[in-house]
Amino acid sequence: AMMRLRARARLLAGGRVPVLISGATGTGKTLLATLLHEIGPRADHSLLFLSPGEVAPSLEEAELFGVAAGAFTGATYDREGLLSRVNGGTLVLENVEDLGPALQAKLLRVLDRGTFHRVGDTFPLSTEFSLIATTSLGPRALEETGSLRPDFYYRLHGAVLDLPALEERREDLPLLIRHFLSRSDPAGEINSPLSSGDEEYLYSRKYPGNLRELQNLLTTASILGVRGAMNLHEREERGGASPTDSWFPLVGGTSQVIPLREMMERYITHVIRLSADNKSLAARLLDVHRDTLWRKGFKNAPGEANKAVG
Repeated sequence: AMMRLRARARLLAGGRVPVLISGATGTGKTLLATLLHEIGPRADHSLLFLSPGEVAPSLEEAELFGVAAGAFTGATYDREGLLSRVNGGTLVLENVEDLGPALQAKLLRVLDRGTFHRVGDTFPLSTEFSLIATTSLGPRALEETGSLRPDFYYRLHGAVLDLPALEERREDLPLLIRHFLSRSDPAGEINSPLSSGDEEYLYSRKYPGNLRELQNLLTTASILGVRGAMNLHEREERGGASPTDSWFPLVGGTSQVIPLREMMERYITHVIRLSADNKSLAARLLDVHRDTLWRKGFKNAPGEANKAVG
């Protein structure tokens, strides 16, 4: 099944036909969308994402199409939308079922004509891009629930990539483990985060949370790998606390509530200590730019004066 999926993905990569990626939560839809962009002819151009459910409905059109100066109060200058910035590249609509019917119709016209208007403007702008949409509902559910307009649904339905759960493609585990570990430690600064027992444990355990669960396990392994192997299998055998439970001492116990900024400061300090005061490594493990730690006041070694996280 995965071999057929990979072959179909290679054929669809970077094409003019919109692609719909379906799969349960955590199966790797965003990862596959990124791969489709990177292996296609548009790899040197922009890859942009829009998650309609995370943008206020009143702002979705402006985010997608851009805004002309004077379109509404406060619009004092022209602002580019995603359709301008993605020209020549790939636009990924995550959870496409959250996109409103009116915007579905407008986006369909863009796909048909290759032109659009900024909000508050009548001058047509040109754009050309590859569209990838993702959904956790599945193609049939999209149709049955009426989440998408029929014309928009059938435009997407021509090229569907259905991602199976991780349990159904365990042969991908070695490749995925290497991928997530290298992403957690691109400079190779962590020493052997996984023991041989950990590898056996990762290959044999179940993953109800799919790729996201695997990624979270390996990110934790990378952090603890600064001081040696994580020994995931031994923690499981002892009935040890989950990675989430192990954070509770940082905040004073599960029954204690502390200000969010203080908890952030304690956790960032904790990761810097695990990174042996290597700020670049700590920033990568926290998935932020090194300058972010500087701006938040983590200029000094752990234990020295640092200002609170703002």
